[in-house]
Amino acid sequence: MDASSKAQAFASLRTLLGGEGESFAQKNGSRADAPLVVTQDSSIAEILNDAIASDRQAGSLHEVRCSLARDVGSAAGFILGLLARRHADERAARQGNAIVWITDPAAAADDGGLYPCGLEEWGLDPTAFTMVRPMRLTDALWTADEAARCNDLAAAILHVKGNPGALDMTATRRLMLRSRASGVLSIILRHSGEEEATAAATRWHVKPLVSDRPDNLARGLGQARLSVTLERNRNGRTGQWPIAWDHNHKRFEYAPQPSQAEDRLDRAAHAFDRPRRPGQMGSHMAHRWPLQRAG
Repeated sequence: MDASSKAQAFASLRTLLGGEGESFAQKNGSRADAPLVVTQDSSIAEILNDAIASDRQAGSLHEVRCSLARDVGSAAGFILGLLARRHADERAARQGNAIVWITDPAAAADDGGLYPCGLEEWGLDPTAFTMVRPMRLTDALWTADEAARCNDLAAAILHVKGNPGALDMTATRRLMLRSRASGVLSIILRHSGEEEATAAATRWHVKPLVSDRPDNLARGLGQARLSVTLERNRNGRTGQWPIAWDHNHKRFEYAPQPSQAEDRLDRAAHAFDRPRRPGQMGSHMAHRWPLQRAG
């Protein structure tokens, strides 16, 4: 059977199965040809999409970091947004959607782990993830190297805490070369660490912002907003932008600031029958009860 006959047979089979041949990301609204960041400013959209597109390319190493341990969820969410579109990429479809998430033992204390239902909200298949938690940092680095050289994977994530000496320029360069040879997308997730020189093509600094109020709900949380700073970009410009994740369309949106709509959440009533602050106290206290003599 020639190539055209195979393509026709596959198209007929997909029609008979009612779309079962589509990937998980395609069935959940994620398209590889759509931009990952949507904004009315064409210059900002071009910079962001070009930089993020390089992060989704196979055979490359990138770094996403946050300064505080409490912000690791925001940094991980930014990575999940990259992986959501990576799942819909044609190259990823040929390689498979398997993702290996490796957590350094020092980072495990601050990491609550990935929630399967939350992964589905990002357009990712929870069954595609393999969680690895070694007992030593050296084992985590070895696992990342082995995952980066496995061409059956779509991505390998290495989560570390701080700036460990073992993850130096030599280690990151080895990880980059193995990713380039196998075509695996490798990302270093670093929390509670400072920026340092690595072999990563891009380095992002992520921190959370106040979410916007939802338009269709009287109460509740809005879209997750992030401030992303492109600190290093080997192939282009750098900058800082506020973005928000749209769960419906599985993409980021340029979100400069929350709307100034009226706050519709219930608030406690202000007190009206008491002073604003307690009165000033003196330096002495008067005891009015009589002192009793002992024994």
